[in-house]
Amino acid sequence: GNAAFNLIESVTGFPEPPKFEWSYALTTISVEPFTLFIGLIALITYWVGYLKLINRGDKWPISRVIFWSLGIILAIYVTNTMLGRYAILMFSAHMTVHMILAMVVPILLPLVAPLTLALRVLKPTNDPNVRNLREWIVAIINSKYLKVTSHPIIAFFIFAAGTWALYFSPLLTVLMRSHLGHLFMDAHFVLAGYLFFWLIIGKDPAPR
Repeated sequence: GNAAFNLIESVTGFPEPPKFEWSYALTTISVEPFTLFIGLIALITYWVGYLKLINRGDKWPISRVIFWSLGIILAIYVTNTMLGRYAILMFSAHMTVHMILAMVVPILLPLVAPLTLALRVLKPTNDPNVRNLREWIVAIINSKYLKVTSHPIIAFFIFAAGTWALYFSPLLTVLMRSHLGHLFMDAHFVLAGYLFFWLIIGKDPAPR
């Protein structure tokens, strides 16, 4: 009814979608501006870095470019189709998106050494008093925060226990009440998964 429609729209920020069907959810575009923007920036940045290396005569495995592209496109796909819209309303759709963002995308991305690519492309600054993007990346890699969070036990805790705490506490209800909360969960799934799989199969050097 109209009350249900208004409730769904007030919670999600979107009109009430049609009755769920997998074919419709997987083939209908529904743009989510934030994830689309971040995804395109990540995709374009990696390709620009790759082309810069190739143009100056360096080598970089094309397989890494393919894995990166697959991972980013997959993340864009599940958040910019109606599947991502239904994920705010239906637990089954939510878990499908969750598993892809936490268990598939983070496996593909650490295989392509994005930090190594950035450090090879970016030039160090000649001014010791100025930090450019390359120096910031090096500083983050060597930071105490990352050394702590990259401990295998802590990384596993963030990855597994964080998910457990989310689904077995009132936090899930709080986050699912808004589109922003749902975006926060999506970001957590990807970043926590990336940290965990970086330590296991990542090509970038880790703090430990």
